[in-house]
Amino acid sequence: MDKRSAKSLETWKANHLESAVDAEIKKRFPAKDEKEIEVEKLRAEVENMKLEKQRERLTSQAIKIASEKKLPLPLVDFFIGTDEDATTANLDMLEQSLQLAIQQQVEQRLKGDGYTPPAGSTGSTFTLDSIKGMSQNEINQHWDQVKQALQNK
Repeated sequence: MDKRSAKSLETWKANHLESAVDAEIKKRFPAKDEKEIEVEKLRAEVENMKLEKQRERLTSQAIKIASEKKLPLPLVDFFIGTDEDATTANLDMLEQSLQLAIQQQVEQRLKGDGYTPPAGSTGSTFTLDSIKGMSQNEINQHWDQVKQALQNK
């Protein structure tokens, strides 16, 4: 009895199951006709055009803001957001980051890498008036500098 029931079930599955599944799929997901498919394509194109137009508008606004703030223009594309507020916020963040980085570089250069004159050089130059006021002894002590000052005049 079990063998016959199993065999009849297998036969029914082979003959009728595929058509029953197809009918259920069509009932749940009705097929779209050509008009509906075309309408969906047109809607997608319109949506893409809207997004492109908004992106162009945001790009032009971002370039304007970056020019006013003297930010590098090639980086503008990376900071365009989904709307005007997000784009402005992104550009403000870029400006603050660049200013901080520049300030740190300036402080670093001023702190340790600056030029310090040698300790032994006095760096004093003599003018004709100062030479006239010097004694013979002072002129002899600074003869090289006095000689150079006289040659430059």
